[in-house]
Amino acid sequence: MFPFPFGKKLEAQRDYSLAEIPLFAALSSSEVKIIEKKIRLVEYKKNEVVYKQGGEPDAFYVICAGRFRVFIRSGMGIERTVTYLYRGDYFGEISILTGKPHSVTVQAINDALVLKLSRNDFNELLKIVPSLALHLSRSLGLRLRDESKEQTGEAKIVSFYNLKEKQGLTTFAVHLAASLSREVKKPVLLLDMNAESGASRALLGEGRECPVLNLPEVDVSRDAETAKFLLENSNGVTLLRLVFRDGAEFSEKKLTLLLSHLISRFNFILIDLPRDLNEMVLKVLTQSDSIYILSDGRAEGLDRCRSFVAEMKQSFNFQDSEIKLLISEALRQDHASAKEIEKSVGHKVFALLPFTHELNQSGPTLAFPPPASTKEPLGPYFRTVRYLSRELSGRLVGLALGSGAAHGFAHVGVIKVLEEYGIPVDVVTGSSMGALVAILWAAGYKSADLEQIALSLDKKNAFINILGLTDFSMAHQGFFKGNAVMRYLRGFLGQKTFRDLEFPAKVIAANLLTAEEIVFEEGDLVEAVRASISIPGIFRPFRLNGKILIDGGIVDPVPVKVLAHMGVRKIIAVNVLSGPSDIQIRRSLIKQRIQEQEQRLKDAGPLAKWFFALKNKIRDKYSSNIFNVIMNTIQYMEYSIASTATADADVVIHPVIYDAHWIEFYEAEKFIRIGEAKAREQLAEIQKLVEL
Repeated sequence: MFPFPFGKKLEAQRDYSLAEIPLFAALSSSEVKIIEKKIRLVEYKKNEVVYKQGGEPDAFYVICAGRFRVFIRSGMGIERTVTYLYRGDYFGEISILTGKPHSVTVQAINDALVLKLSRNDFNELLKIVPSLALHLSRSLGLRLRDESKEQTGEAKIVSFYNLKEKQGLTTFAVHLAASLSREVKKPVLLLDMNAESGASRALLGEGRECPVLNLPEVDVSRDAETAKFLLENSNGVTLLRLVFRDGAEFSEKKLTLLLSHLISRFNFILIDLPRDLNEMVLKVLTQSDSIYILSDGRAEGLDRCRSFVAEMKQSFNFQDSEIKLLISEALRQDHASAKEIEKSVGHKVFALLPFTHELNQSGPTLAFPPPASTKEPLGPYFRTVRYLSRELSGRLVGLALGSGAAHGFAHVGVIKVLEEYGIPVDVVTGSSMGALVAILWAAGYKSADLEQIALSLDKKNAFINILGLTDFSMAHQGFFKGNAVMRYLRGFLGQKTFRDLEFPAKVIAANLLTAEEIVFEEGDLVEAVRASISIPGIFRPFRLNGKILIDGGIVDPVPVKVLAHMGVRKIIAVNVLSGPSDIQIRRSLIKQRIQEQEQRLKDAGPLAKWFFALKNKIRDKYSSNIFNVIMNTIQYMEYSIASTATADADVVIHPVIYDAHWIEFYEAEKFIRIGEAKAREQLAEIQKLVEL
């Protein structure tokens, strides 16, 4: 029998005591009895709103089970999470005590049980239970000070489901749990609902067995009882085995209480689901924040995958972003491309899980890579696991590298500082010159290699390698064909594709005919870069898959939003474009330099003065040549777009040399040095960002 009768006042005789709730724990028995007569138990289903921002206060709430999100919605409809609330937390008192409308919205994340006290009863209790009034008055000041804080720590429940046997799901779940524990250094629980998974052997070793929690037989409302079934391993992961036996009595309320207990103790709960979706498994799914679905990507299984994804959306209200489709290569079987799978399933592929021998073992193993702090490179599988653990924990760091022709060499200096101080970058995006640097870096070229490549370009070979003696074209499409730069890039990237990168990278181009932003994330690397650097009027547009593509900087000069759409919460942007104030400084410097030269020529002969005047005349006449007109026009426009885009970044680095020219690819060193210097200036800010 569940302790609280719904819709009725609490009875004095029950299995659950108000004394177990921290807010009421210090009250006398007589004070507790007063509260019992007035308080009621209310149930909220997943995603149900308790009250909305701007609504009038009507009650005080104390959480018995479940969790809630507290958020603010701006006038433009943008939501910002303020905090998360768990068992024992309470809310609604600020509006009652201040007499103001609710400043936030409170929404149930999963099924929850709440003790509700009406506004009038709450005010009356404050008068007759002084200790309660004192406690609330002390917390009120703290709550008011915390209202403007950013999102606090969130507990997450994540389920894993395997669409086909022998794909290594449990091994992946075990590895992800251990990687998550290592990355965030917070409590992680692996909830094993798979009777034959072998997760306990992998985590605890052969000689240590984890007992199975039989839900009907255990009083999960008592923490001490549940704790008997929790076993921790040396990797910081706690294991709990929960198996539903056929014919056993299932209590939905007991499962809700168990999950409530677990999320109050663990920051992350990873649930290894059995393939048989019984009553308890289905209920667990309703309480999950997201689900990882593992498929082998083969044509014969895609129909089932499509049906399962549709069921998760329709029956369990999972949003697209909450369904993570993983394509496993455990059996080294050929599968369709990511685009073909997405078209067949009707859902985006979240990640490819590369082949590793660990996935093909008879049972899950814990053959872990070295810590991220070491210099040893990770294999593709463990790189993916680490990336997914950082994505799940909201710790992904993204770097957006902007367009800017030769000014883009400053990106190399920024990368040099990031590498020197061990700043982790999980994903990089780039437009135009930023795309070139981003792809080379993600392909395995370190900052020292990038610097060497850049410095190898002098006036002669910069022209030959980038533009080419035979690369001139009829100007109706662009002055240069772009074949020379593709040959040059092949020397570094060969036939590599995005799947060969050491960490994810995305390249931005623009569709000339539709103004659509094109994001390259698969396929040939050289083709992606060639498309992204197709400066209008300079290079011919690049034709690929029926599209006519031009420079990515036209639509997204510093691709910050691409990172945000990937779920990256920590974004560093590098904008090398000059703005109006930079241009004004440049003009002042040029004017000052001319005046200094004129001063030195006062006592010079007439011939030197004549040459100086001629040089200035030629410079003034040809400074508005067609190349400068095109590039300056584009870059002025791009700066305006970039200023808006970088507003969403956490750190913006702006390395600009005021008197440098966009064509100076043969002067790479000065650009690299300014990138390095500006990154060092903001190093403390960057370090603080990644440590949050």
